[in-house]
Amino acid sequence: MFKYYLSSYRKTKSSYEAMEIENNILRSIGDPENPKDRSFVMQPKLDGFCIILHYDRGVLVDAETRKGNVNFYEKALLIENLPQEIKDKRELYIVGELVLQNYGFNRYKHKYSSHLPVLRAFLN
Repeated sequence: MFKYYLSSYRKTKSSYEAMEIENNILRSIGDPENPKDRSFVMQPKLDGFCIILHYDRGVLVDAETRKGNVNFYEKALLIENLPQEIKDKRELYIVGELVLQNYGFNRYKHKYSSHLPVLRAFLN
């Protein structure tokens, strides 16, 4: 089990709302006098599934979804664009979003109405 909590803050559709979220987060974390203690990552929402990858000595050793899918590591090894090895040899946990690009979805659109059911089928 990983030691990081993965969550979405809230959905927003405007840059004003994004700045408001950023200000709220900055007020609630770290030391206001030390900008290095106040770091966080905010990114646009992609329509997919949150994943965390664990690399040790440059090798992918584990992968999980937010739902704790215990079989996801074996499935992650099947993802064409997901590197099984990287140059960085530190122990790393990388959080990201698993998304299906349009060219990948086109192979399944006769069976599914949108991208998410294809990803759900892959994860189950």
